[in-house]
Amino acid sequence: MKINTYFTKDKKVKKIIIDQLDKASSHVCVAVAWFTDIPLFNKLIELQKRSVHVEVIITNHEFNQSCANNFSLINENGGFFAEVGND
Repeated sequence: MKINTYFTKDKKVKKIIIDQLDKASSHVCVAVAWFTDIPLFNKLIELQKRSVHVEVIITNHEFNQSCANNFSLINENGGFFAEVGND
C-alpha cells in the first residue's frame, strides 16, 4: 500500500480526496475529528451504493452533531460508523 500525505493548505486537497475515493473498489476507512463536508459525505454514500465497504470514525463533538450529514446512513447501508470521545 502506498501512502501519500496532503495538507489543507494545498488548494486541491478536496479534489485529491474525491479522486482517491473514486478509485476505491472494496474498502474506505475515514478517521477524522470533524466531518462536516456534505459533498464528501455524499461521495461515501455513493461508494456504498457501488458495494464499497465504508467505515467512518469521528469525534463526539458539536460540530459533527450539528452538521447536515446523516451519519446513520453509513450503518444503514452496511458500513460502520462510530463517534469517539466526549466533545
